[in-house]
Amino acid sequence: EYLNYEDAQFSKSRGIGVFGDFCHTTGIPSEVWRYYLLANRPETSDTKFRWEELAQRNNSELLANLGNFCNRAFVLCTKNCQGQVPEIQLNDVDEKFVSTVNDLLTQFVEELEAVKIRAGLITAMAISRACNVYLQEQLHGMNSKKAILNEELR
Repeated sequence: EYLNYEDAQFSKSRGIGVFGDFCHTTGIPSEVWRYYLLANRPETSDTKFRWEELAQRNNSELLANLGNFCNRAFVLCTKNCQGQVPEIQLNDVDEKFVSTVNDLLTQFVEELEAVKIRAGLITAMAISRACNVYLQEQLHGMNSKKAILNEELR
């Protein structure tokens, strides 16, 4: 299996591709390079390096999915809980969420142990998406409760 460049084969001698000595000059953080190359690595068939896809995956997966989740979790914890994760009583929705994430974590570990890096990254992003959905639903519920309380206080 090969990683191709756009619609051609990588060739340093012909100057086709992106190589390590060039990567640092792009200004793209090394974490973005690592993520894209691992998420796009040839494991079962040839894959292609595409600049457009690198930008799209950075924006939609790393920033909009994982970055949004991390930022949201840190801000909510800092703003509402003085930076401490509080002890809570889990309700049915929470229990279902924890079960879903635990199942995904088990799948993630199995994929990494089988050296299925791409599948593992897809699962890691699924965990992040599930966490984003859970936080959004919790925030929506909190905002609804605040609105009801404000109405009752009027």
